[in-house]
Amino acid sequence: MDLNEGTQRDVSATLNDIDRYNRFIGGASFLRRYVFPRLRAGSHGQVQRVLDVGCGAAGMALTVAAFARREGLPLTIIAMDLDSRSLVAARERTPAGSAVAFVRADASALPFRDKSIDLTFSTLLLHHLPPTAAEASVSALLKVCRGSVLVNDLVRNTLAWWLFRMVSVFMATNNMSRLDGLTSIRRSYNPVELLSIFHRAGCDDARIAEHPHYFRMTAIAEMERD
Repeated sequence: MDLNEGTQRDVSATLNDIDRYNRFIGGASFLRRYVFPRLRAGSHGQVQRVLDVGCGAAGMALTVAAFARREGLPLTIIAMDLDSRSLVAARERTPAGSAVAFVRADASALPFRDKSIDLTFSTLLLHHLPPTAAEASVSALLKVCRGSVLVNDLVRNTLAWWLFRMVSVFMATNNMSRLDGLTSIRRSYNPVELLSIFHRAGCDDARIAEHPHYFRMTAIAEMERD
């Protein structure tokens, strides 16, 4: 979803569709497989700081907050997005007293100190960025994180494009959502390209986990703590 495209109502509806896709097509699985175990392992009675970059309507951040409540894990969750309309939608659905705080900022210029975040993740963000901007964003994530950097995104795939074109007729609630999904698949990277982005950002130890049944992949980088 591009900046300045669509009304607030269109954007909110599209973000709701994305959250629904995430629940069933890879996003919830990403949290269960990669985020939740690391938060459990990193909990030593101290508050962990978690950063969701490109949070959209905060569906993923709120799911992490609900997990932390169930597990009794002390977390501060920062949900960040550059699009002010996304943050409006996110704040509208966030209950009072939530552990989620919102920040408007560019993914390539994160307003946090070096090594001040315990776990950083992004979902469905990187395909919106051309290679140079994607590299700058990954570099910023690596810089502020002292734990795990997890980047989950679509894999560019012709079959995925055709499948989404068919199912979105029934699943998408508006035309903007449908077009955004098709454009996102076309603009996505493949695993080799994503790994190359991490290497150019200065992380030679990153690895890519592929999830072909969801047409997704996850880049994983573990930072050395001081």
